[in-house]
Amino acid sequence: MKTLELQADVLVVGGGLIGLSSALSLARAGASVICVDADRFGVHQSAQNWGFIRQQGRGLAELELMTRANALWEQLSDDLGTETSWIQGGNLAVYDSAADEQKYQEWVRQGGKYGVETGVVTLDRIKRLIPAWKRQVRGGIFAPGDGHADPQTVVRAYLSAVHRNDVKILSNTPVQALRRRGGKIIGADTALGPISADTTVLAAGAWSRQLLSTIEVDLPQNYVVGTVALTSPVPHVTDTTIWGQGFAFRQRGDGRFVCAQGGGGVVRLSADTISQTPLFLSAYRKNWRRFALRPSKRLVTDIRSVMSGKKTRDTGPPIAKVRVSESRRALRNLKQTLSGVEEATVTDSWAGVIDSTPDGLPVIDASPGPDGLALATGFSGHGYGLVPVVGPIVAELVQTGTTSFDLSPFALARFKTGKFYAPNAVL
Repeated sequence: MKTLELQADVLVVGGGLIGLSSALSLARAGASVICVDADRFGVHQSAQNWGFIRQQGRGLAELELMTRANALWEQLSDDLGTETSWIQGGNLAVYDSAADEQKYQEWVRQGGKYGVETGVVTLDRIKRLIPAWKRQVRGGIFAPGDGHADPQTVVRAYLSAVHRNDVKILSNTPVQALRRRGGKIIGADTALGPISADTTVLAAGAWSRQLLSTIEVDLPQNYVVGTVALTSPVPHVTDTTIWGQGFAFRQRGDGRFVCAQGGGGVVRLSADTISQTPLFLSAYRKNWRRFALRPSKRLVTDIRSVMSGKKTRDTGPPIAKVRVSESRRALRNLKQTLSGVEEATVTDSWAGVIDSTPDGLPVIDASPGPDGLALATGFSGHGYGLVPVVGPIVAELVQTGTTSFDLSPFALARFKTGKFYAPNAVL
């Protein structure tokens, strides 16, 4: 391989949608930008998520960002100059218990304070919204302004836009370590050589903790592996994204349903994830029914290393493996919820790794420690909807150090000071 030695105003580490949005906004602001990824751009969680774009049910700290992002999604095809497949069909979240009903009603009250158009709906109202509905539920909440878009289409649209704005993109180029000189980050060492930059933006998703450990900056981060199924096409049923305990789905423009089990997944235990237990304990207590704990293949090796006095460093996320049982269950839940899908079969499935923080909120921070470093990571499965607003925010932080949004809930330092709480999202 040819050795590189490159320089730019800004280096963006991570070629998912958060990294691409950041690179695009920085380039539009006049910076020279290099964006690097260890794989092909956008192939991980950016292209593997459900495609939901929702304000409803989010943690309240995210709502100011998400209401703005939702407005940007409505015009994103025009902004990028390429179709994004955005459909504003609303989001329906249903519940079965009195406890959940109370929790959802409280979220409606709080969400309304942030300008989210949402309200409680009865089962009869759900059947009017979605005539094919057949599942018995206690009720739900519905936000008509929410929507969905095909993730692969959105990735292609952002890639096209960054190309037109002269961002230099380097795929299949793993970053081995961030480069530090004194108290400043000056770029990164890659498999093809060093890249120098005045500012480095880390938007590496599930790989962020591992990369930050190379400069001794600690980012609490665990990993959840979830399976998503894609069905054969069926006649149009609904444009609404639907979520309930144990199921979630949306119908694409081509008639296929994207189905999942409604959040959660498998958490692979390593020595590193176990060492973070005190930070994640409150979140796990609140959501333990949604996760299955499984030992990682390296757990025994890690424990032996610790017992022998060696320090184990995070080695990144686990390999995402499809769980066929989850695909089958997702399809079964779809058929139990809607009529008109009886002939649907699973034609494809994939698994993605979701990075999670102890409070389920991202880290968006231009002063996490060393100078010359900005973070946009830890989105905990909520990053897709926020993509159009996070890029401009990162550009503002890099160029001016400030932004019009209150980013204090997303500061990295909250985990050291203890100023964080169990996730308060309801879905």
